[in-house]
Amino acid sequence: MIVSSVKMSLNKFILDAFPDAKLVKEVPIKQNSSKTGIDRLLCAFGAINYYSKNAIIVNSGTAITIDLCIDGVFQGGLILPGLSTALRCIHLRVPNLPLLSPEKATILPAKDTESAMLSGVFGYATALIRHCQESWKSVYKRELLTLITGGDGHLLSEFGLYDPLLIHRGILSVLKTQ
Repeated sequence: MIVSSVKMSLNKFILDAFPDAKLVKEVPIKQNSSKTGIDRLLCAFGAINYYSKNAIIVNSGTAITIDLCIDGVFQGGLILPGLSTALRCIHLRVPNLPLLSPEKATILPAKDTESAMLSGVFGYATALIRHCQESWKSVYKRELLTLITGGDGHLLSEFGLYDPLLIHRGILSVLKTQ
């Protein structure tokens, strides 16, 4: 078994429960950033090794990360609340609003609360992805492949190539370097 966790505090529990597990702690990727979560680095390493050295990686889960690799070097990126997290947060802060699960939404003026919430949350995520795609392509003067992954990645698949196993490709790539 091969394991990677962004919660370093869980590593001891994982190894206690599975003493033969191999724990991936480092990713041999060149980077222009520091203190980046291993999940982001693994996705970037998978993108570089399986798809393109020039890529935007959108990982949509609890958080949405939008990261950039140029010439095989991890440049860093952005972190924002994930779709489910944002919807849950709105509900918790404004209890009169319903608790919704994320889904694709048309970004038009909504006629009801649920549609307004879904359009707003989906809209902020998609607008930021589009902005990153356009501005980073302009700044770096390259074609950039956009890869989408993560638990809610299927909802954002229209913005790039959807690969729900990208982090696993990253783990496999790390193993191949050892």
